[in-house]
Amino acid sequence: MSRKLLSFLHKISAIYFFIILVNSTFAKDQWVFLGDSLTVGMIGDGSQLEHEVRQRWGQSIEVINKSRRGKHSYEYKKEIHQILAQYPRAQYFPIFCGVNDVLNYNAGSAKQLRGWLTFVLKAITTAGRTPILMRMTYRNYRGRDPLAAYNPGVYDPLIKKYSSKWYDYARNKGLIDPHSFIKYNPQYLSSDGLHLHASGYKALRKELILEKMMGQVYSLNAKDEESEDYIIQIAQSEDFFSTVNH
Repeated sequence: MSRKLLSFLHKISAIYFFIILVNSTFAKDQWVFLGDSLTVGMIGDGSQLEHEVRQRWGQSIEVINKSRRGKHSYEYKKEIHQILAQYPRAQYFPIFCGVNDVLNYNAGSAKQLRGWLTFVLKAITTAGRTPILMRMTYRNYRGRDPLAAYNPGVYDPLIKKYSSKWYDYARNKGLIDPHSFIKYNPQYLSSDGLHLHASGYKALRKELILEKMMGQVYSLNAKDEESEDYIIQIAQSEDFFSTVNH
């Protein structure tokens, strides 16, 4: 192989890895979580999820948890524009709230809840960002579930309209479904029938956030990266160099 060609390939490789370094340092995807105590328990300060995403999908992301215990959807209605301005680079906004609107002080009728969530979802999409609305959670209250009706009545139509990439068209419901997950895994429920044990929050984060939610974003990217790795391997092989040299 000629020295000029070898020098050229070295330069190309250096540029390629420089671009990767810049992207990993300055262009991390930001995920801003909006929720209540369930999201606080599931996401925490975000560091564990960041680690899991690196391990599972090979991606470096930044997780920002704007959730707070006792948070209501109508509070996010008041705050969403400020949050969008605070994080101008954030693209993904998972939303897991509404249970406090329904349970506390009977403040959240279906009509009210739909209105508050619609306002938040519209604000995010109008800003060119991606809202990811999760279904309402599950509660076992004296043998009954007072939250189930809100999924087909409020959440599923909103998910289909504003978070269609996370809508299960085969089952006609939202894809990120904590209600079903907790209902069929009741061992994760604490004594109040609503909050979860630590193992439950971990399972919820892994199955719904890491796999289903983020898989919709990063599984395709992962395939692209595999193709790029294969191309690089071919380019570095002896056969490639001998072919170019001839």
